[in-house]
Amino acid sequence: MNSRVNGKDLTALTAARSIDEERDRQDAKWGVQNHTPEWWLAILMEEVGELAQAILETHFDNGTDLGGMDNIRKEAVQCAAVAMAMIECIDRTANNAGERTLPAGDKP
Repeated sequence: MNSRVNGKDLTALTAARSIDEERDRQDAKWGVQNHTPEWWLAILMEEVGELAQAILETHFDNGTDLGGMDNIRKEAVQCAAVAMAMIECIDRTANNAGERTLPAGDKP
């Protein structure tokens, strides 16, 4: 059974914290990024490629330092963080244009 904190699964909280920390690192390195969806897709796919490489290096044990569960997790976090950055950009751009409303059920 997983541990819970305030009714939430501790592993989910740990994963979300890792993604948030990666977003902070990305913003510190690159600043706020505003790209078109095509550019975001290219950036995300580059990260997905690195995740795939970590998985394959782990599976085939090619003797590189690119495999292992720690690298797989790191690359998965980076994929999630880029997806989060894309969502932030979409919301930021739409909000600035007055186009975005909260989805049904979402609260500010």
